[in-house]
Amino acid sequence: MKLSKVEGGKSPTNLHRSLALELMRVTERAAIAAAEWSGKRDEKAADDAAV
Repeated sequence: MKLSKVEGGKSPTNLHRSLALELMRVTERAAIAAAEWSGKRDEKAADDAAV
């Protein structure tokens, strides 16, 4: 996928930044959901909460 052709007035730098921020948000939400199960010896429930 080439980002040299910009659609909608977004620069490739802004697209990369948006994708990076979205990945960070998703990772953060998964960590917060799994944290509730931390220390409860239920690895499956923690994995399910993160997904």
